[in-house]
Amino acid sequence: MEAPLDEPRRLAPRNRHTKSYDPRAMHGSELTRGSAVAATNAAGNAASITPLADHLRGRHGSERSYRAFVLGATGYVGRALVPELRRLGHSTVAHMRAESPRAGLAPEFRAVGAEVDMTALEPDALRSRLSTLAPTHIFLCHGTTSRRAKSEGLADPYEAIDVGLTRLVVDAARALPEPPRIVLLSSMGAGGRGAYLAARGRAEALVRASGLPFTLCRAPLLSGPDRDESRPLERAAAAFLRPATAIAAKLGLARVASRYSPMDAREAADGLARSGFHYMTIDRVVLADELRRIGVYERERWGPRSTRDEGRH
Repeated sequence: MEAPLDEPRRLAPRNRHTKSYDPRAMHGSELTRGSAVAATNAAGNAASITPLADHLRGRHGSERSYRAFVLGATGYVGRALVPELRRLGHSTVAHMRAESPRAGLAPEFRAVGAEVDMTALEPDALRSRLSTLAPTHIFLCHGTTSRRAKSEGLADPYEAIDVGLTRLVVDAARALPEPPRIVLLSSMGAGGRGAYLAARGRAEALVRASGLPFTLCRAPLLSGPDRDESRPLERAAAAFLRPATAIAAKLGLARVASRYSPMDAREAADGLARSGFHYMTIDRVVLADELRRIGVYERERWGPRSTRDEGRH
């Protein structure tokens, strides 16, 4: 049976980054910004660990009562994330644009108990709405394609959507009296070559510099039979990667296979939800193999903090 999302599962640390963990002090809570590393390096003093649950109790009546705001809820992963968050018992607000061609998904979200929000993506409107909702977590699952952007008349879609909307939400979240945790669905190779990866890198940089607690989830190629968009190049890449990574796994390269194998929406949503509420992923980059259930629960620990958790890695 799996442990709760925020329960340390026999985290017997074997590296300098986690040597003074006190599971009793951390059980059932998250840490404030500064991460588990900074807190636990303080001579093993459990009193130095400040649970984020302290203010969650004051806002929602229970340390395990979270409210998630999902931007990009009508996208491939966002659509799977909303019911996953509800399944875990979290109050969930699914944001969609009123003019979105997928606005018809609203009844689907309401059917699982999620609230549907169509607040205009403008600074004042979003800031006011987030102030009312008081989310503890904001999941950023937004994105676009060149074809969709062209139909909407966007000259630079990645700058306008991937970077622009991230900046908009981060600025609005920073104005809140209680800082929410930002969980960004990013991409493997973020910050690399090409317009898309460069934009993903800039989006990550905005989140890092916000001063808010964050988790950056770098997913591999997102593709599956449940994707209703026509993406022939991505489907072709997935058709190649799946057997290739299966062979790699048989050759003993399980971690490589787990990191590069394509991921469908449900698996990505499961990884986002587990990563977004776990205390060990605060201010961390979570790679594809860690997003997968096998990547965490078989090892029973997240990878140690490393240079990838700093800027430009």
